[in-house]
Amino acid sequence: MDFERSCGSGVLLLRVDQKTLVKAPDWDGVTSAGSDEVAIVALDLQEVQFVSSLFWQACVELHRRLAAQGRELVLLNLDETQRQLLELIEGAARVPVLGSKEELDEHASSVLAPPGSDEGVSGREKKLLWG
Repeated sequence: MDFERSCGSGVLLLRVDQKTLVKAPDWDGVTSAGSDEVAIVALDLQEVQFVSSLFWQACVELHRRLAAQGRELVLLNLDETQRQLLELIEGAARVPVLGSKEELDEHASSVLAPPGSDEGVSGREKKLLWG
C-alpha cells in the first residue's frame, strides 16, 4: 500500500494514494514507526473510492496493536458508504473516525497535552489510565 507520510506533534499522518483498498496490508512498518514520538496514527482515506471489509478488519487489528503500545489509530475523511461498511465490522466502534485534518488537530491537542499541564500528566497518559 502506498502512503504519503508526514509526522509532527505526536501524530503520524498516512495519506493513502490508492483508489481501491481490497486486501489487508502489512502494518509492521506502521506499528514500529516512531513509537516513542508518535501517539496517534491517522489514516487519511480522502482519495479512496472503494474499501473492502478485509481492509476494515485490518484497520481494527491495527487499532488493537497500537492500543497495546499506548497509541491510537484514527481514520480520516471517510465517505458515508465507507462509514456504513466500517460499522458492520466487529470492534470498529472503538476506532475514532474524524471528518477532517482540523478535527484531527483538535483530537490530538486533547490527547497530547503540553508538558507541564495538569501536574505533569499528559492527555495521552490520562487516556491510557482512564480511557
